[in-house]
Amino acid sequence: MRNELLADWPTEGQVQTVEVQRTQVQALDYSTPATRTLLTTARAPLTHLWSATYKRARELPVRTQFLVTLGAYIVLTGAVVFGSPLDIIDRAAAASDLAKHFPHATPWVLHYVMLGQRGPSSHVAFVYLAWRAIRQRSWRPLVLFVTALTMLNVTVGSVKLATGRLGPALTTHPRAVFDGGDIFPSGHTSNAVVIFGVLAMVAVEHRRAMIALAVFVSTTVGLSTIFLDTHWVTDVLGGWFAGALVLLALPATYAVLERRAFRVTLAVTQWLRPAPASGGSATWGALPRQHDFTSEMLTEDAMYR
Repeated sequence: MRNELLADWPTEGQVQTVEVQRTQVQALDYSTPATRTLLTTARAPLTHLWSATYKRARELPVRTQFLVTLGAYIVLTGAVVFGSPLDIIDRAAAASDLAKHFPHATPWVLHYVMLGQRGPSSHVAFVYLAWRAIRQRSWRPLVLFVTALTMLNVTVGSVKLATGRLGPALTTHPRAVFDGGDIFPSGHTSNAVVIFGVLAMVAVEHRRAMIALAVFVSTTVGLSTIFLDTHWVTDVLGGWFAGALVLLALPATYAVLERRAFRVTLAVTQWLRPAPASGGSATWGALPRQHDFTSEMLTEDAMYR
């Protein structure tokens, strides 16, 4: 037995080799150009992979992004209704009782999660968007906001009523569906995604900062609801998917509303147009101005496009 242990024990030469290698690593000067080149070369594959993946995702057509997100949302909804390995994650998060373990943080989280409450956040966002509309001389920010909230209420509300899921505050079983609840998907999370996403969409200056703020708020609000045992983890995932679907469908929906609103306005102006002068040679010169007025109401000025 002793001989076997001695056989596995490193020899004196091996120990010296390891010590030399350790000394070389400790003495390595990371400020030299050669070392920086070596480290950059080592990080290059991972950086290239991440940048290529991000660029490829951004280059996907909006329709493809919408369909992929919709498919993920449908799969997640099926997992919530019929059960899946995600139930384990839901149970583990609910059993952690983070609010009880960190009672001093609970009041702060309760105040922070109000960013996802539709009433307060939408009122503040409406004031900002109204100011943006006046500055841009366009109804676009307000129309986008009202359209997004309408789409969110219809889509999220219908799924809540259809699933009827109970939250972790009322049950320990994640698959408590069709029980009269309204917990899936998370309304706070989807509200944060849509409200701050619209703010990022209409931002002219510092748009990247607004996008980063929207991602941060929507992520942390969702995690805060898990901390407070208000939602399951899958509820938050559903809220992210639901909000993303609204933002992806918003430009196309707005374009359809804009065309229809213009046609209605044009039809009304033609109906209200006074009768032509005798001889039929006179035309109503105000019609082009009304066309410009309608376009100015419903579209951004060219400098903001």
